[in-house]
Amino acid sequence: MTLTVIEMSNAYYNKSETVEWGTPQQFFDNMNKRFGPFTLDAAASNLNHKCDEYFTKEHDALSQNWGVDNHYEGIVWCNPPYGHGVGKWVQKAVEEVQAGHVQRVVMLLRSTTDVKWFHDWAWPYCSEMVFVKGRMCFDKGDGEKKPAVFPSIVLVIELPVIKQFFGKQAAPRISRVDKNGERLI
Repeated sequence: MTLTVIEMSNAYYNKSETVEWGTPQQFFDNMNKRFGPFTLDAAASNLNHKCDEYFTKEHDALSQNWGVDNHYEGIVWCNPPYGHGVGKWVQKAVEEVQAGHVQRVVMLLRSTTDVKWFHDWAWPYCSEMVFVKGRMCFDKGDGEKKPAVFPSIVLVIELPVIKQFFGKQAAPRISRVDKNGERLI
């Protein structure tokens, strides 16, 4: 038997022609009520942005200061492209909070807890992890919605980013929401 290695291109990885799917509005609204108000959408397009202030691919958010108009009290929403570069986005979110550029970054991501970035950047620096029950339907910004082929998670990164409990790092709070962002018990 011969095994063929399949290159994990972004399109294959996502089973889609794009890695830029917008956050469902109801989900965003519920996250905004719970963790916002969001002042910046750090990974958006002109069609799918959720905040008045937003970065597109052309702005290269990974090289920008996420403090809106250099006001560092912002709360950032980030639903980055779901390709192989997600770890860079989580690292950037941690660095922006640590530098004091923003108060909090809330990220909607593919729930892949087995990857290096999750253990290097998510687990040690999140104050809360919100697991999404069910598969969300994402929007390309043109009204076309497609169900995800993966589970989702929301990471909340805020100061203090390193949680201490008797001199040891504390685990993040864990909670759940449905695919519309409604809290589950």
